[in-house]
This record gives sequence, structure tokens and C-alpha cells, in this order.
Amino acid sequence: MDAKIIGLLSFSLEMYGETDGALNIMIGALTRVWHKYRTENDNRLPSSEELESAAMHISPDSLVIDAEASTVYISDPEASLDVGAVAKGYAARLILDALPDTSLLSAVIDLGGNIVTYGTKPDGSPWKVAVGKGTSGEYLKVFELTGLSVVTSGDYQRFYEVDGVRYHHIIDPSTGYPAGKCSQVSVVCADPALADAMSTALFVSGAGNFEELAEKYGLYIIAITDDKTVEAGRLGQ
Repeated sequence: MDAKIIGLLSFSLEMYGETDGALNIMIGALTRVWHKYRTENDNRLPSSEELESAAMHISPDSLVIDAEASTVYISDPEASLDVGAVAKGYAARLILDALPDTSLLSAVIDLGGNIVTYGTKPDGSPWKVAVGKGTSGEYLKVFELTGLSVVTSGDYQRFYEVDGVRYHHIIDPSTGYPAGKCSQVSVVCADPALADAMSTALFVSGAGNFEELAEKYGLYIIAITDDKTVEAGRLGQ
């Protein structure tokens, strides 16, 4: 298997440990159930039996990586990968790593909302990157960035409603249901892969460990939780 894929999967397993399981790329059995109901959009929720059955097949231990042999396999035939929380950020990291070998002196990379800034604008000023406040049309924050990445996870794009309640696509592995502690989380740091993984993990886990992870990884975090704006860390740590 390609070394870049093995790198992505190994990084994801590392993030599983660092986030106490909030970031779990083996959650595919659960997300597949929710995706089915969301796309059918017929005002129904998955049954508790469906979710409990799927939750039996999300252990990261079933993902077996042999980097030396360049092999990967899943030992549980009912388990499946879902790398949606990390793939774009990891791809952005690979692009960013390659840029110094090109003639580009500055760039902004946008991978579906995963924003990476490289160098400064041609006039030497920092790039301005705005983070919207859901779908309100307002800005939650406008950053001036050089060499930093911004990733946002939110509940306002992929969802469906049942009896007036919104059920979005970011599933909490510990409950089997859409995470409910935040409505959006943005993470700013130098590594786009880390920013992507942490935005999802923090969306799932909530504000309880924001300060700890911001300090440990050099993150700036801004989130909306319970209609309040919560911030942790600082830019350029």
C-alpha cells in the first residue's frame, strides 16, 4: 500500500489516543447507518438496535497496519473506515510539505473549507481568512495568518431533521448519536492535518479539554457551544 495512505492511517490512530477516542476513523459502521437515514430523508431515526449493532464494530484495534510490509487490513469484516475527519487535512499537509520544492513563494489552499496559508500575500501582508458563524452570514472571526491553517467542523451543512430536531453528520463514537456539545469548532495551527483532526475531536468532546489540548499542541480554538463563544489558546503558539 502507498506510504502516504499508511501515514494517514497511522496518524489517525495516534489522534485516537490523543483525543481519548473522540477521533475514531473506524467509525464507518455507525456513520454508514446515519448516512442511509439522512439521504433517505423520510423523517425517521435509526433504531437503537441498529446503532448498538453498528457500535460493536468501531474498535480501532481492528485496523492492523504493518508499515514495514506496507500492508493494512481490517480484522473485523463488519468494520469499515471513515476518514472524513482527517483526509482533507492530511492531503493539505502533503501539499504544504511539497511547496518548498516549487517556485511558489505564497499561496492559499482551500480543500473544501480546510484553509492553508503559505507565505505572505505578494505585498508582504498576512492573508485574511474569515470563519463564518454557521449559515447566518455573520463572521465569527477574521484571522490574519501567515503559515497557519484553519479548519472548521460544524453541524449546519450535512444534516436532516426529524420532528424539528436536527441530526447532523458528526457522530460521537461513545454514544452512536450526533455529537451535541458544540455547533461549530474552528482550530488554527501550523499543521493542517492536526487542525482537521482536532476540529472534529473537539466538536465531539466539547469545551472541557480545550485549554489542555490548545497548550499541548499549540492550537488556537474558537467554538460555539450552548450559544456561547468559547476560545482557548492563542495564535502563533
